[in-house]
Amino acid sequence: MRKYLLSLSILSIMSLFHSCDDYVKDFITVKMEYRGDPALDGCGWVMVVSESEYYKVHALPENMKNEKKSFRVNYYKSDYTFKGCLNTPIPFIYLGDASEIYD
Repeated sequence: MRKYLLSLSILSIMSLFHSCDDYVKDFITVKMEYRGDPALDGCGWVMVVSESEYYKVHALPENMKNEKKSFRVNYYKSDYTFKGCLNTPIPFIYLGDASEIYD
């Protein structure tokens, strides 16, 4: 049992270091869009970088669920995808830092 737990711990730590390579350090400007209820084949809230680049944010803060505001963010890329919008895969990300842009 100890060997199993030790192996599992080592694999967890290795995957953590691997995910650090996927950190996007530069801040980018994004908008949030609500693309329909996920229960009805919608995408829910997505972070839009450009027309062809958008992500599903893990644990999106409530204050960012606003289509009228812009945000500056950096993030961690994930190996996971969200299947929504008629089963279209959308990459998951984890927010690093985020701040609202005031006009």
